[in-house]
Amino acid sequence: MYSFEGDFRQKPEQALGGASRKVYRDDLLKKSALRRQTREEYRRQQLAALRINACVRGFLSRLHQARELRREFDAASRVPGDLGTLLRSLTFFYNADLDGQRLVWLSQLVLSRKEHVASQVEDPVWRLRIRNLLALNTLALAREGHPTGPSLRVLEVFGSPETYASGGRISGDSATALCPWLQQLWLHLAQRCHFYPQLRRLLATRVPDPGPKEEGTPQASTPMAQALVDILLQPLNSSVAGGSEGDWYRCKILESLLAGLLGDCPQVVRLVLPVLESRWPVPGEPFLRAVLSLPPSAWLLQALVRLSSPREPLFLPAVAHLTPCLGRKGTLVSAGGDMEDGDFGEMLDSKDSNGQMGQEQTLVEEVLEDALARLDSPETVSVLVEGAGQPHNMQPLCQLGWALLLMRPMALHECRLLYTLAFMPSFLRRLWQALCDARAPSLFTPGGTPLLQLLSSGVCPPGDVASGFACQLSLFCSLLAHLLPTLHDTEFYESQTVGDP
Repeated sequence: MYSFEGDFRQKPEQALGGASRKVYRDDLLKKSALRRQTREEYRRQQLAALRINACVRGFLSRLHQARELRREFDAASRVPGDLGTLLRSLTFFYNADLDGQRLVWLSQLVLSRKEHVASQVEDPVWRLRIRNLLALNTLALAREGHPTGPSLRVLEVFGSPETYASGGRISGDSATALCPWLQQLWLHLAQRCHFYPQLRRLLATRVPDPGPKEEGTPQASTPMAQALVDILLQPLNSSVAGGSEGDWYRCKILESLLAGLLGDCPQVVRLVLPVLESRWPVPGEPFLRAVLSLPPSAWLLQALVRLSSPREPLFLPAVAHLTPCLGRKGTLVSAGGDMEDGDFGEMLDSKDSNGQMGQEQTLVEEVLEDALARLDSPETVSVLVEGAGQPHNMQPLCQLGWALLLMRPMALHECRLLYTLAFMPSFLRRLWQALCDARAPSLFTPGGTPLLQLLSSGVCPPGDVASGFACQLSLFCSLLAHLLPTLHDTEFYESQTVGDP
């Protein structure tokens, strides 16, 4: 019989490794990465939504809590209550647009009970409350429509050590510990609350500009200007700035004062600086160190020559540090340009830009002329000439002289300092010797290569020494050119004294 051993139909083939279609490795990796990216994006969206919801809920919760605290504050203000509770709650809900009157009322209440507040100064909690109250009043000083009287009075009373020392409320040890706290208090107000920029805005808006000074006519100062000067000098009083950290504190507070107060404000230039000149309580070294730590500006140069003595050891280096502003006469260079709470120029945006720029240019020229006139006075020049023999004064004196030459074409004939140095043979000899001794590091010469040799070979000196060497060489050439026409032939050719010009 016929037999069939084959298969009537083809059996399905089962792939034990997965799908029968072939998937490339790169496509599989791309799909996995895409799915992973989709999951990450979804998680980021969920996390962002949670954060936004949390921020909104927190904001609404704080608004609700602030309303409740305001309601409690208003209820407590109607009846005599605990002053500490009022001071604590105001800090939590204070809003400058809504709570200005509450701050004024609380400041007046604290002033009326200053004996009670001063008696609690040894308590750290009360120290924090006093600091917060003074910080709020400082930030509110320049707000439009805010009464400045209570704020200034609070700063004057609770920033003074006499308030806490009167009546014998604190012992000797406590008085010693009080000085560092007052220093921390004023540094907090100056650095965190922008105390001096606020006073500058207040001067610009509340004190009239007296105009340029005329010969023989004294500039009248208003009571408001006198009060502001008293306030800005209070952190520098000896009763506050004493102690073991006095020099460091003076330097820091002076940096804040110079950076925040000086600038294109006519009231500061024409009213405040003359008063500060007659009442300046700070020794020279901390002030000069503060000047050296700030960028050069015309305002800083005027403050330096007005508030410091040329006999200070750091006076000439400080003047040399500020000489770059002499090469930019007529340009506005402000030391307070980095204020975090808004630029001072925002207050004057409504003025005509051309007229404002012309006023600033005129004020800068007035400031520079005043600074140069004081630098060129006989007393200052005599002190600088006396110090010209010191080796460490050579470089800053050359920087100052070269800056004066760049600023004025006829400076050699007009500046007393320059034509005095031109007719000093000893200074010229020392300057020439310094030029001959100036060397640049070299791999082939053990002591370095003389810079004059590099120049004669047409090689530019290295950048780290080129600037100082250029000032010395340029000043020497200018002074010698001014001196040469005055020499007689016998002096030039027949002098037997070695080193005579």
